[in-house]
Amino acid sequence: TMHSIITTPFTRTAASGSPTNATGTLNVTCTSSTPYQIAMDAGANASTANNTTTRRMQAAGSRYLPYSLYLDSGHTTIWGDGNNSSSLYPTNSTYANGTGVVQSYSIYGQITANQYVAPGSYSDTVTVTVTYS
Repeated sequence: TMHSIITTPFTRTAASGSPTNATGTLNVTCTSSTPYQIAMDAGANASTANNTTTRRMQAAGSRYLPYSLYLDSGHTTIWGDGNNSSSLYPTNSTYANGTGVVQSYSIYGQITANQYVAPGSYSDTVTVTVTYS
């Protein structure tokens, strides 16, 4: 059972020479001892369909702001579907185990530095899939 997803909000007031980071939380509740993996798709606005390394947020019209979602706070492992250099949680070949109570996972988002886009409200929708084994 997917318990809840908390958005990963980015706050950026102007183009920045430094990356903009944000952290969100994904909560999952699985039956005790049930193995599972968590995947995230490329989002609704990816520049290449089904490629999680090309996620983009969209503003009104056709204005886009690329971003990435990571498994780690160091922003080195893209959280995706196991394709195109992305990884599942916990990894592509192992499983987490349900505990019967909520388990929380951090999602580390990042907008890379030096992106110059028009002001506006940018957003994307990413689908999370929990696969039980």
